[in-house]
Amino acid sequence: MKYAESLKEETKEMADKNFKDTYADLTKSCNLFKSDSLVQLRLPPFSQIWRDHLLAISIVKKHDYDEGFFCFSISL
Repeated sequence: MKYAESLKEETKEMADKNFKDTYADLTKSCNLFKSDSLVQLRLPPFSQIWRDHLLAISIVKKHDYDEGFFCFSISL
């Protein structure tokens, strides 16, 4: 389980610093995201949610587990 912040803490500069090429590779290889979505996924507020998705996806892709579950909730 991973708890995320309010999605307001990360700036564009921080998101760029947190970006890794492997995130782009995994995003393209999993066929779960639109092919042209990477530019927007890298930006706040989507960047943190996107990286959380990639964490869940990578667990299954690495064959550590047979299945994974990603749950997202936000309080307004």
